[in-house]
This record gives sequence, structure tokens and C-alpha cells, in this order.
Amino acid sequence: MATFHAARPASTARRLERIGAALIRYGLALIVVWIGALKFAAYEAAAIEGLVANSPLLSWMYGVGSVPTVAAVIGVGEIVLGC
Repeated sequence: MATFHAARPASTARRLERIGAALIRYGLALIVVWIGALKFAAYEAAAIEGLVANSPLLSWMYGVGSVPTVAAVIGVGEIVLGC
């Protein structure tokens, strides 16, 4: 009977650990999707303009598209990564 009581808290701890891990995982994914969705707002597109224009990896994008278009492309990428 003592082993039953000792095993029960361990199973409860494992269950709580799984629940906590799921909350963290899906919470972070929700935040990434939320940030990606904000890229479709004009103020967020203007806010990232300087960062993208001075980035060695992303600066070429402004030669292809406008500021809102580039922000939307980045937003779609963030949403896809979050999902």
C-alpha cells in the first residue's frame, strides 16, 4: 500500500509537467502568430522598416516590394512558423 501512495504523486507530477510543457509550447506559438499578424498593421510595418532596410539579409526586399508588402511577407513567414 505504501508503493501505491508513492507512485501516485509521481504520476501527478508527470501529468503536471506535460500540461506545463504544452502550455509553454502553445503559448509561445500563439505569441509568434500574434506578432506575425501585427505585421499587417501600418504602424508595425513602419516600425520594422529601419530594421529591415539595414539588415544584410533582408534589405534587398525593399527593391522588390513596398514597405507594407515586405512587412506582410515577413508576417506571413512568422505566422507559418508559429503554426
